[in-house]
Amino acid sequence: MAKIFKVRKEIFIDYAHHIQDYPGACMNIHGHTWCWQVSLQAEELNELGMVLDFSAIKKHILMPVHNLFDHALVLNDVEFLKTSANFAHIGRAFGADRLCKFEEEQGFSRGGLTLQYVGGLKIVTLSFVPTCETLTGWFFDFVKEKLELLGYYPRVKVASVCIYEQMHPTTSCCTVTSN
Repeated sequence: MAKIFKVRKEIFIDYAHHIQDYPGACMNIHGHTWCWQVSLQAEELNELGMVLDFSAIKKHILMPVHNLFDHALVLNDVEFLKTSANFAHIGRAFGADRLCKFEEEQGFSRGGLTLQYVGGLKIVTLSFVPTCETLTGWFFDFVKEKLELLGYYPRVKVASVCIYEQMHPTTSCCTVTSN
């Protein structure tokens, strides 16, 4: 029987979101400390005896996601278009004299996600409603694409990704796995 080796790594990211048309408290802008978790698998280990070095998972998968979402407001692009002028005004009022150190990332776009700075506020817009489930689906596709671009696929595959939206006082998460 063949063995399947699995490794898992996670990162914590603080950001806020808003779920349009939600019939409850989540219709308000609110934040969480999210835990983004990736599990990779391989039937054969590399020449160093690893599925993939944990530092490579951090560098190529988790840190790019952290840099995109950390301390951002995450919105559906339709909701953002309705409110962008207001966010520009708020951003200028909160930090008119500060320079955004990530301004060079302005306009980053991938898989229905766009990073932008509006009046200095970091806002990630999505072509879908930013629920735990839709973000987990986006993350699965992102990881799969990264493995292909870096040449690790097909030896290394995505076993699953999981995003924990809330850890306290109860745990809520969504997991997406491959077939």
